[in-house]
Amino acid sequence: MQLSIDTKRTDDEAFVKLGGELDMLSAPELSDHLKELLDGGAQRVVVDMTDLEFMDSSGLSAILGAHQAAEEAGSALTLVSPNERVIRLVNITGLGDVFEIRGREDAPGAR
Repeated sequence: MQLSIDTKRTDDEAFVKLGGELDMLSAPELSDHLKELLDGGAQRVVVDMTDLEFMDSSGLSAILGAHQAAEEAGSALTLVSPNERVIRLVNITGLGDVFEIRGREDAPGAR
């Protein structure tokens, strides 16, 4: 299954909804997309992972790179509603304290 990326932009925020699989084949696409958003002035990037079925270490690396770029730019990157496997991968790699992770109620359109 391929990665789907659906983005909605406001003046200074970007809401990115991921679906499918984030792996070594699709990670560069996400990395480029998030970099574009941050370079374009997004002060806050919310990555909704509700429909993301799979993520490997390459996907985690892409998100970590975007998180670091956001911090350097004075922006923020938030992960919303990752599944248990994604949370486990984040925790196993020791990155649990690095990312801001929110629940489903914080996903765009959940209110």
